Amino acid sequence: MTIEVKPETSQRLQKEIQSGYFHNLDELLAQALDALHERRNVRTTRPERSSAEVVAHIREIRKGVSLSGLTTKELRNEGRP
Repeated sequence: MTIEVKPETSQRLQKEIQSGYFHNLDELLAQALDALHERRNVRTTRPERSSAEVVAHIREIRKGVSLSGLTTKELRNEGRP
């Protein structure tokens, strides 16, 4: 198979291979395609949440979070008159 790419893309591919992270173009493309496939799967398998659910989740995560004994709310208000 022959694949034609823009000169800029060719330079990017060559830099990646020269970096030593990839041994050849086939390995680079295989990993890129795997990453693309993984990203698509994450997007399609992740359940959609409403804004209210996201806010509730953030509030749940923040419970008990403190720095030097201060809660995030106290830290936020620390510098206010």
